[in-house]
Amino acid sequence: MSVNNPRGAGTRKPGRRAQVSPGESRDRIRRAALILFAERGFAATTIRSVAQDADVDPALVMHFFGSKEQLFEACVEWPFDPDERIAAVVAGGLEGAGEQLVRLFLETWDADEGRNPIVALMRSALGQQASEHMLRDFLQVRLLVPLIEAFEIDDAELRAGLIASQLLGLGAARYLLRFDRLATLPPDDVVRWVSPTIQRYFVHPIPHR
Repeated sequence: MSVNNPRGAGTRKPGRRAQVSPGESRDRIRRAALILFAERGFAATTIRSVAQDADVDPALVMHFFGSKEQLFEACVEWPFDPDERIAAVVAGGLEGAGEQLVRLFLETWDADEGRNPIVALMRSALGQQASEHMLRDFLQVRLLVPLIEAFEIDDAELRAGLIASQLLGLGAARYLLRFDRLATLPPDDVVRWVSPTIQRYFVHPIPHR
């Protein structure tokens, strides 16, 4: 997950490209994308810019990764596919969305004993802008805003921020700071305590000035 690679390493040079293996091309694309996502964030990084820094054709980026979303996920190896999870939560209906979301994060965190990319990025986000960008983009751009929009609810960005604040607070308290009672509380009990708040962020009207 390191982003300390020199920027000049993948910059395109004049002349014909050297012949490289498919595996090397894929690795070069992934390294270039990791740097760009960390520096610019998800929205400002384009397939063309990744291809330019990796010294490959943009079509090759699409061939290996299919889309910018899939490239982003390959860079940090998220523990679940947000598109699949969004579909599953939506299929379960808005009434149970809060509980499903809390359960998803708890199951993911507990399965890895807290050692997964989300927890790792939480640990480093306060001191590293790259980690901050990746964590925010994953939660907001790839997971929460699309999920809320799929339910056709207003103020998706604000609701996503409120939900993220609760989930990140839960993750930090349970897996990083390890508050004794919370760290050892059975997952079902955590879901019962936390999911009503998450559900409220989904469904309650947001006051407007």
